[in-house]
Amino acid sequence: MVTINCENILTSYQKYLNDNIICYPEGNYIAIETPYLYSDGDMISLYVERRGDELFLTDLGETFRHLAIHNINWNTKKIQSLLYKILHKTGVSNNRGVLSIKITTEDEIAHLISDLVHAVQQTENLVFTLKDHVPKSFRDEVEIFLIERGYTPEINYQIDGESGNQWRVHFFVNHRKNVLIRAISASTKGGARYQAISTYAMYDDIKKRHPQLRRAAILDDSNMEVWEPENINLINAVLDLNLVYWQEREILSAQINLLEED
Repeated sequence: MVTINCENILTSYQKYLNDNIICYPEGNYIAIETPYLYSDGDMISLYVERRGDELFLTDLGETFRHLAIHNINWNTKKIQSLLYKILHKTGVSNNRGVLSIKITTEDEIAHLISDLVHAVQQTENLVFTLKDHVPKSFRDEVEIFLIERGYTPEINYQIDGESGNQWRVHFFVNHRKNVLIRAISASTKGGARYQAISTYAMYDDIKKRHPQLRRAAILDDSNMEVWEPENINLINAVLDLNLVYWQEREILSAQINLLEED
């Protein structure tokens, strides 16, 4: 018979957080990968950012990037009122789509992470409050495409890297040759740069631990003006299959099929 008490619950939850929160330097930031997810399955990542002599915990605009596909008019009184309530309740600020909260002491960082995660999730949930129909995300489109082409992708495939980090890759296709696939989309230049850096860090770390795996990526090319050449180059540097643009997505299945013939 299973027995449980408050001490067991707290110990188990603390172990879960210890095992599933990843923290590492990333350029000018400290990145914190949480075990919490956006509605499309992407993990919620937060960042410690220094602004002059002050430190902030921020989402770097990723929440509003996830909401960009919904074409929400953020200037309506209803949405402003709902967003104000969320931010006021959590103590989070919104500056042009970037959610952040000031860090004043080291002791409060866990509390601030919780507050910002709540603000991120509640802000994203606004779309379900305001709309009866939720349009598909780019990742959803890629998943549908893979299924239609006869693959059975594993979603949010968890895999460890050489560093010991646990990564979640959008899709894993075990089709004679094991292929990892990342669906990449961005609505701003900052978001594109982040996607490039995170793809490089993830795929480089995975390859060192699992050299037999093939790394692939498909890029949402509906907003190519946000993609600087150096960020495209950074993604290409860690791919085993050629980077594929969505408008030419049949190339991805062709590359996977060619692997079967090796």
